[in-house]
Amino acid sequence: MPKQPGKHERDPMSGEVERLLRQLRPGGRDPTSPGLVSGAPFPRPGTVPASPAGALPRNGLGTGPTPRSPGRRPSARATPAARAAAGPPTALGVWGRVILGAILAGALTQWPYRTCGTALTAYLGAAFMVLVAGVWAARAAWRARTGFAHVVAILLLFVAVGLGARQLLPRAGYAPVPAPWGCFP
Repeated sequence: MPKQPGKHERDPMSGEVERLLRQLRPGGRDPTSPGLVSGAPFPRPGTVPASPAGALPRNGLGTGPTPRSPGRRPSARATPAARAAAGPPTALGVWGRVILGAILAGALTQWPYRTCGTALTAYLGAAFMVLVAGVWAARAAWRARTGFAHVVAILLLFVAVGLGARQLLPRAGYAPVPAPWGCFP
């Protein structure tokens, strides 16, 4: 049956739609009430919507719950050292790490006591520290996006492996003349 023009029938679902729309408005208020922007159903920025009767105030003075920023959880690592390490390192810091490792690697080429015993252990420990410095510098250079410093830090890793292998391989049997681990008389 076609509708006749001029005769408006009330839709049976319109009452339900109106009830649901009222639930969308903050506090069920009229959209034309003061505090709302030109009939919009959301409060004006900078205003606090009306709170229920039993709610505590959010005034920031410790008398009520305070809102947390969304997406941020309190962290156990929120120490000053963790906050300092949060940002990418500076180019000066990266080059400082690279130069520190290079100086240690250069000093190890002049190490006079690397034949056996405790001196050999100290030398291998220092070679391992060159390896650690190379990883530290390479990671910092990667985070700081300094390409040349990253290449130099990777070269530092190869130098550290070479310094260690030069002493370890003869003692592991990969040389024509084996070298002793300990200093025996």
